Amino acid sequence: MKKRILVAILLSVIAAVSYDDNKTYATEAMYGYVDIPTSGQTIARGAFYVAGWAFACSTGSAPVSMSIGLFNPSIGWWIPDITRYTGIHRPDVSAAYSGACPNVTDYSGYHIYPSAWPPTGQWTLHVNWTDGVTSYNQNMPVTITEF
Repeated sequence: MKKRILVAILLSVIAAVSYDDNKTYATEAMYGYVDIPTSGQTIARGAFYVAGWAFACSTGSAPVSMSIGLFNPSIGWWIPDITRYTGIHRPDVSAAYSGACPNVTDYSGYHIYPSAWPPTGQWTLHVNWTDGVTSYNQNMPVTITEF
């Protein structure tokens, strides 16, 4: 299952990707993943936040910009102001990606906290990271409850 998820992440890095002439990995790509919440998770609105890891392969740096939004076809978009924390210790990520992205550090983790509690209901969570050149998006279903 983990290999399948990792392959899906790598294959979904979007278009603006360049390749080093002497290597076979994307050197100008943004890589990232959402660990919390998990796909399909039910979470109380007061406990909602987004956590995971993201970095630019060429520099190993954190994304310049991150955003989250929830979408429900009956309601529309809910896009909050956010507070983000980067530089969270994630040695598992650097161990997994250091061969392909030698500049990745042990501090590629992030937490994103919305400025307000999200509305209750069934939503698709959209997370976007960008380094100003390339970006990466991850989407997943979540259910937000009152308690």
